[in-house]
This record gives sequence, C-alpha cells and structure tokens, in this order.
Amino acid sequence: MRSKLWNTDSMTNSEDFPTMGLMLKNQLGTEGDSETRAAMLERYKKNI
Repeated sequence: MRSKLWNTDSMTNSEDFPTMGLMLKNQLGTEGDSETRAAMLERYKKNI
C-alpha cells in the first residue's frame, strides 16, 4: 500500500492552509489583523 505522497491528485493546495501569522494569532489569542498571504510573500521576497 502506497501513501500517494507524490501523487498530485492527492496534494492539498497551499492556498487552503492558513498563513503562519494567522495560526500564531489564533494560537496565542492576540487581537488585531494577521498578515495577509500577499503581504507575507512580499516580505519574504525582500528579506529572504
């Protein structure tokens, strides 16, 4: 039995996952808006 790890039909779209900022906000119970995916990607382009 195989896990279908590399089968593209069984992969989840990354857009369906929350951003790290949203996960941290929910985990820590902080208030305010979390960083959007677009803002996160722009920050990554500048800093990485």
